Amino acid sequence: RVTEQRLAYFFDAGLLAQTVVLRFFGGLTEEEVGEVLGRDPATVRRDWAKARAWLFRALSDPAEVAAAAERIGY
Repeated sequence: RVTEQRLAYFFDAGLLAQTVVLRFFGGLTEEEVGEVLGRDPATVRRDWAKARAWLFRALSDPAEVAAAAERIGY
C-alpha cells in the first residue's frame, strides 16, 4: 500500500530520484550517472535496483499512487 510518507520519501530521497531521472529520462548509463552524482557505479546499480523495485510496487495500483500523490501535493 502506498502511503503519503512512502511517496514523499521516494521523491525527497534525492539520490534515488536523481538516479531514476538520469537513467530513465536522461538515458545515461550507470557509469555516467555515477560521474554526474559523484558515486561509484556499483552504488548507482543498487540505487537503480531499489528505485525500480519501489516503483514497481507503488505502481501496481495506479489509483492508489495518484491519490497519495494528490494528498501530498505532487
